[in-house]
Amino acid sequence: MDLKSCTIRKIMFPKIADDSGAPVFTIAEFWHPDATTTFTGKGSIVNPREGLTVTLTNGTWKKHTFRGKTTQQFDFEFGKVEAPTDVAGIYRYLVKHARFVGPGIGQRLVDKYGEKTLDELKNNPTRVAFEIKGLTRERAITIADELKQNEENERAMVELEGLLGDVAGLPKSLIPAVIREYGPAAADAIRENPYRLTGFSGVGFTLADRVAIDKLEIARDSMYRKQAAVRHVMGEIMQSGHVWAARAQVVEDCIGLIGFNVEDAIAMMIEASSLAERGEHVTTIGAAGHERKIASVVRALLAGTTAEYVTCLECFGAGCDACGGLGKVDAAAVEIEEVI
Repeated sequence: MDLKSCTIRKIMFPKIADDSGAPVFTIAEFWHPDATTTFTGKGSIVNPREGLTVTLTNGTWKKHTFRGKTTQQFDFEFGKVEAPTDVAGIYRYLVKHARFVGPGIGQRLVDKYGEKTLDELKNNPTRVAFEIKGLTRERAITIADELKQNEENERAMVELEGLLGDVAGLPKSLIPAVIREYGPAAADAIRENPYRLTGFSGVGFTLADRVAIDKLEIARDSMYRKQAAVRHVMGEIMQSGHVWAARAQVVEDCIGLIGFNVEDAIAMMIEASSLAERGEHVTTIGAAGHERKIASVVRALLAGTTAEYVTCLECFGAGCDACGGLGKVDAAAVEIEEVI
């Protein structure tokens, strides 16, 4: 069930996280116009703030016991922000959440524009700044941009729910996390390359592949799919304790996973510096960089000297994964790498 027009009165736990540190849900005290008292709710809200009015979607009432006290808690899937429509609500919203708007400016805004205040701020910030004492043009434009950003994020959430909402196994925290990463373009980013989902907690190759093939009908021999398969196989090999993997083994494992040869994907990833190669072996550019740093430290310890550094040829001093962001590497580290 959905509960509309719920106001966040108090955020109790805004940063509950899973083992990886990824935000999972917010616990807050809500007020509903039909209720005689406040209630506790738990679920995902992209940017929870006290005073916001939200619709709590796909929720159920559950008994919750804390410190020996049992209460009713509304566990919901998402909290969608509702823009206030009455003058009092608009005033409270602006004073609480709009930068540069205090009680005085907030009152002048609603006195001047009434129920059209938010529309005027979004669409005519320069005129608003001219007509409202104490509000500069630069600040009015900033407020307009933030109001538009909030609206666009809400639209992105609706789009992502259509793409991902009925895919079994995806974590509830995923959609807010994707919006935090990609903003209003989140749905387009996932449509273009659904394997971007593997960068989020709780989503592996199998789940992302289900979204790609079943929901978005990505070609089974898509380069995005091949590269995702390579990253997945490399991850499994590295989890078993190996830094470098035989290129032939990676290709064989990927064929078993997706049914396609991935030599072209590996070559492209090497060209793009997301994979490193050494002879017939490959690894991620990050792992190669970490190994090089360890080799540098070992060499210096064995020699009892300070390592001599030269410019990294991967980034020419700019800093990259291969050099650990230093822009330079130990001149003799490659010799130690062969031993490690």
